[in-house]
Amino acid sequence: MERIVDKVLLLKLIRSAQGRGRLVTIPLHKLVFISQHRMNGKRIKGFNYSFYRDRFGPAAPGIYDDFGELIDAGMIRDCPFRLTSSGEELLDGLEPAFRRNGNRLFLGIIGEIAKDTPLEIRPIKELVYKMSITLPDGTVKKVSEIPFRPNRKILLMRKLSGSDFKQAFTLEEGEVETFEMMMDADLRGSIQRAEDDARGGRITPRAPV
Repeated sequence: MERIVDKVLLLKLIRSAQGRGRLVTIPLHKLVFISQHRMNGKRIKGFNYSFYRDRFGPAAPGIYDDFGELIDAGMIRDCPFRLTSSGEELLDGLEPAFRRNGNRLFLGIIGEIAKDTPLEIRPIKELVYKMSITLPDGTVKKVSEIPFRPNRKILLMRKLSGSDFKQAFTLEEGEVETFEMMMDADLRGSIQRAEDDARGGRITPRAPV
């Protein structure tokens, strides 16, 4: 479920930010980092990524995996990232989930960060480097104080788990099924072709036996 929630929130973040400029890889990682940092601070479980100190600041391997899967499924266009019509359709279909009281807080955080955070690489890096974070060992440092070491990844932030959180973003069973169906490009194409054939009168109903 966490992997699905991550992709759903990632799509929502991309949709919220895409109209403000070119959303490329480094700013996308930083937007998710800021969002997850704020969610973790409120003890609410939305994004579930593990962030490490990379050459260009915080980065999460899981984000690469997720936007790669979303691209392969036809939900987003590659760098600069932007939702496709299928991605828009998927989010529209999940609108009941976004309207639920327990989930609105997450969308408020994502919307605010997507609106107020610069998308240009240099300004967003400077913003993130000034952030103070609590490392997994309990020490508090600014991101700029944490060195990049090519041969050893330094963990900056991890997902909330167990008793660490008081609220989580939720999806109901039907919403998960909607997501999985939309992510299956072959199935989606087959359904679309069947609907097109039916509208075009190319499917003749079988006569009663």
